[in-house]
Amino acid sequence: MADVSDEGNVNLANYILNKSQTHQEVCIEDYLTDTDLKLLISNLGTRKVTVTERAGNLIRNYFVASRRARVNGGSTIEQCLPIGAVQSMTTMAEAHARLSLRSEVLAEDALVAIALYEQSMVTLYGPAFQAPPPSYFDTSLSYENVQQSVDDYMTTVMAWAQNYIKSLIGIEE
Repeated sequence: MADVSDEGNVNLANYILNKSQTHQEVCIEDYLTDTDLKLLISNLGTRKVTVTERAGNLIRNYFVASRRARVNGGSTIEQCLPIGAVQSMTTMAEAHARLSLRSEVLAEDALVAIALYEQSMVTLYGPAFQAPPPSYFDTSLSYENVQQSVDDYMTTVMAWAQNYIKSLIGIEE
């Protein structure tokens, strides 16, 4: 991996932050070489993030609800979420926060991890109790409306997760 100066890292960070603050598309392929992208991902991987209480609660409550749904739904013990699922979802949420250039894991990051984990469980074992909303995105989406489509989908997933948790363990998120 190429050695990049602090000035180069600052310039890259300023470029990305400026584009995101002005809601402009970041043209990574125009600005970053493959080596630069590898370095960025490597640097983000070492960034320290902390999990907020709300994000931690969301992951924990989803885990408890999902285990209850899968056992009560007649699933075998092999189909329950393993205990390591909490760590896996926390790691995914932390990675999402890093990629979003944040130092805190927000509920939105936890929700992305939960959505990915639940989709995996549904693919492997079928839905339990309530199926999550399907993740379908039109392949003809343009840059201008992809963010709104993702936001709409994640709003739907949040409503599903809140209902799922409330229905199974009686806790409102």
